[in-house]
Amino acid sequence: MSNTETKDLQNKVFIVEHHATSDASAKNWWGEIAAKKPEEMEAMTQKANEAGFFNHLFVPTTVSTKVFCLWEIEAGKNVKDLQNLLNAEISLDAFIDVPLEVNAQANPALLPQLKAMNGKNEVVSSDSKFYMVEHHAKSDASAQKFFQKLASMKDEEWSAQKEKDNATGFNNHLFIPTINSCKIFCLWEISAGKSIKDLQDLLNTDYTKDDFTDVIMEINMQANPQLSKQLQPLF
Repeated sequence: MSNTETKDLQNKVFIVEHHATSDASAKNWWGEIAAKKPEEMEAMTQKANEAGFFNHLFVPTTVSTKVFCLWEIEAGKNVKDLQNLLNAEISLDAFIDVPLEVNAQANPALLPQLKAMNGKNEVVSSDSKFYMVEHHAKSDASAQKFFQKLASMKDEEWSAQKEKDNATGFNNHLFIPTINSCKIFCLWEISAGKSIKDLQDLLNTDYTKDDFTDVIMEINMQANPQLSKQLQPLF
């Protein structure tokens, strides 16, 4: 393992929920983003990177007042530093930011997945829809039960579940547990012809069952065309 890879293991990942302070604030913010030139966006990204912050995914939803982002922060930085960056450079006064630290022990593959996504540049034509799902455990006991089952599953069981999902038009791209075990996020792709109800039925049957309440939000792929390159649709 290289020194860079070893250092990266010390970095933390945060999923940030951005809630617009009003419909008007969201509209103005989106207008400002659309007006920025590519070189301005590149300069903003470079400034953040040099300060030790790396945005891996920008995930707008079809509700313009709700946006998600996945950030990596260098070792030595903390959530307050990230919050200060968001307030000063990203959200400004338009959004309230809720950063949630990702539980790296529960999914050590997440950061390598995110890094790999940023190296993908191929445009894949697809009629799939994508959803960010926010899972809320109904109790601490429910969350504990879920993670115990997760830990007990063998690789072949996971492979069989993924094959079953894919064969029926569903693909999980990201599993994002947070250090609050009662709150988990997942990013799902569903094939054309499938609906939110179909996804909810899958979650109820094979995943969260009676232990979690699932909040399913459609991702606005048109608002961030880069996402289709990063996620590489399966269907």
